[in-house]
Amino acid sequence: MFLSQTFPSQRPHHEGNPMKLDLKLATGRVAAAVLAVSTTASVILHSPVAAAAHDELVSSNPAEGAVLSAIPTVVTLHFEEPPGTGPITLTVLGPNRQQVQKGVPHVAGSNISIVLRPAKLAGRYTIDYGIVSDDGHPVSGAISFTVNPTERSTPAAINSPEPTAVKHSSNSSIGLLVLGVLAALAIAVAASVSNQRRRLRIRS
Repeated sequence: MFLSQTFPSQRPHHEGNPMKLDLKLATGRVAAAVLAVSTTASVILHSPVAAAAHDELVSSNPAEGAVLSAIPTVVTLHFEEPPGTGPITLTVLGPNRQQVQKGVPHVAGSNISIVLRPAKLAGRYTIDYGIVSDDGHPVSGAISFTVNPTERSTPAAINSPEPTAVKHSSNSSIGLLVLGVLAALAIAVAASVSNQRRRLRIRS
């Protein structure tokens, strides 16, 4: 005679609350996305393209391509921002490739100027400049004007060509874009966590 014995049915055991697991999974995925965007932003902001975005030459007097009846007494360059700490070079070469500036550059805010010696030699003059922007990167360029005693002087203060650096505003645009993406992800994290918690309260 065999005695029958009933064993309690065994059901698969799940560790933890499924909703809590979903909450942790969703939060982890969004956090991973935030980390990925932050890493990408750091790479972009430290890339050569972003590093090229520095101070910008706004205008000069004389302007690029100006034709003057006589050599000016002073050359002035106006930059977007005051130069940073570092060497400043400002030389003016005459048609014979001899320097005609006198003394050292004078800095007044965003303006850099230098006095020129009197010269009667007609022809093309070249202004070579070099500064260090406030982020520590060098910015340099050249502007040319012509002295012709038989010609009337053209306007001497118009917009000059951009220097060798990319516009400073490019860096600002990249930074604003990155901040916008991070803000959107932060909102997504908050919304996801709030939604998962609401579902957890409903189920419990």
